[in-house]
Amino acid sequence: MFDVLTSVSTSAARDRAEDTLDELLTALHDTHPLWSRGVVTGLANHAPMAAEALVALGQPDAIRPLVNDYAKQLSPLGRGVPISADEQPTAIGRRSRMADWIATFERALDDDGVQTTLDRWWPRLWPGVMSLSMHGLIRLGHGMQSWSRRPDAPARQREIAHALGAWAAGHQPLPGEVGSLVNDETPERALREAMLSLRLMPSQLRRGGLICEAAAAVEDSPTFIDDIGLIDLRGDWEAHLVSLMELAAELMVVGGKASAFVYLHAVTAPQALASLSPWLSEPNKALALRSLVQAIAAAHVANGITAVPNKRLVLQNVTPAKLAHDAVATGNDHVIKLAAAVLRAPGGPSPLMLTGAAEFVAARS
Repeated sequence: MFDVLTSVSTSAARDRAEDTLDELLTALHDTHPLWSRGVVTGLANHAPMAAEALVALGQPDAIRPLVNDYAKQLSPLGRGVPISADEQPTAIGRRSRMADWIATFERALDDDGVQTTLDRWWPRLWPGVMSLSMHGLIRLGHGMQSWSRRPDAPARQREIAHALGAWAAGHQPLPGEVGSLVNDETPERALREAMLSLRLMPSQLRRGGLICEAAAAVEDSPTFIDDIGLIDLRGDWEAHLVSLMELAAELMVVGGKASAFVYLHAVTAPQALASLSPWLSEPNKALALRSLVQAIAAAHVANGITAVPNKRLVLQNVTPAKLAHDAVATGNDHVIKLAAAVLRAPGGPSPLMLTGAAEFVAARS
């Protein structure tokens, strides 16, 4: 796995980088978790995630300019009121309660701590992991990685509350259950093969829009529930996450420009889940994987191109240092997050991940 802050050579420099992140997270917590230009949209606020990614890439000097520029597109969050336990079942999935959900998790984290809060909420959150195009999960991944470095910093715990609150407010269940048709007699099939065998939605049933909006169309699919029921997730948990990342890294390049950003998030989301492993019990790891595969499958069938499986990416010799440098040079929050996710991949970045990410970065340089 990529070594955090590798290019920051001294302990004092690392501390300054983390101090900058604390300062900017504190300021960003006054802003809405959704991006806006005067009107809040469904796009996620990427500034906190990109800021943490820049620290991880060893580029702390780039954090402040990126956040200051990005903040111009953000609206104030406003003060929320914690949601009572009785009201939570009807409030989940309501974006209008974003500030209230964040206040709910701020109180829970203060009262019960991080691990207890996560354990209580994992079973409720994972089935809606498509939330905000998987950005509840992705932001939580960045938040937990930053909190693990400074668990006593108030800004780090509050970032966890913002991630969980956004996830709950955007909570989006999808139909079906991954692996529901698999039994002991089912022949094992590689996850890559299973994902590429999913029947894509015809154009007349597609909705377009953001990833989460397009994925909602699987409710009208006559094949989605049966197809994901046959996805076999027996075997190594981490290997499945690597397989998802590699497939998405390839498809974001060979799958066409229109769906490139869809597959970018299918790289960053599995890495975010991998980063949460220390805080997941075995049953919750299994639930999380099933839920994430379901979400990525929905994004794929709602956006994918039928010719994609016939194309393969030509591997290149890409070094982690060059990928990090080139990604940061773009100043693009998505590109920066992609590079950090690839370099933090379970077991380290594979040649396929590095090549896919490098080609995606080059196309946006």
